[in-house]
Amino acid sequence: MDGIDGTLVLVRGRPLADADRAGGGRSRDRRGGIVPALRRVWYAVRGQGAFTADIEGDRLVRPRPLRVGQPPSAFAQCTGGVLPPLAMIPPAHRSQVDRLAARAVVTDWSVHAALLVAGGELDMAVQVGGKVWDYAPLSLIVQEAGGAFSGDSGQGHPVTGTAVFACETGPASPPVPSSGAGDNQ
Repeated sequence: MDGIDGTLVLVRGRPLADADRAGGGRSRDRRGGIVPALRRVWYAVRGQGAFTADIEGDRLVRPRPLRVGQPPSAFAQCTGGVLPPLAMIPPAHRSQVDRLAARAVVTDWSVHAALLVAGGELDMAVQVGGKVWDYAPLSLIVQEAGGAFSGDSGQGHPVTGTAVFACETGPASPPVPSSGAGDNQ
C-alpha cells in the first residue's frame, strides 16, 4: 500500500487491498489523513491527534488514540519495517536498506509500516522511492501520534525518495547515510 492509489506494493504482487487518501492542498497544508486497511482505519487531524478504529459494515467502531512507543535505548534494539518489502527493493536503494538491516531488527508488516510506528508496534519505518503523495497522510498520522517524519537527510515536507517514520520526536534521524542513488526519483 502507498499513498493515494495503492500502487507501490500492489503492482508488485503484495496482497494488501488497501489505499490511503488525503485531502487538501499541498502536503504541508494537510488537515487530515485517512488510511483504510484490513477492516481498520487509521486517521489523523492536524492538532487533534491520530486514531484507529475498526470498520464494521459502513460504520467505524471502537475508535482509540494512537501513540508511538518509547524509543529503544540502542539502535540495535530498534525494530523497523522497510517498504517496499526487502525482496522488492529497487537496486538503486539496496545498499542503503542493507546497511539499515545490518544495524536494526527489520521485520515484516501486515499494513504500512508507518502505521505500525504510529501505533507503537514498530520503532521506525523506512520507505524508499516514494513521492510526496506517498507520504502525506502517513506522515501526518505518525506525527499526530507523537512520532517524527523526515526525508533521509532530515528534511521535512516535501519529501521524495527515501522517507523515515520514527517513534522519536523532532526530525526523524536518518537510520543510515543516504546512498544518494535514486533518492529523488
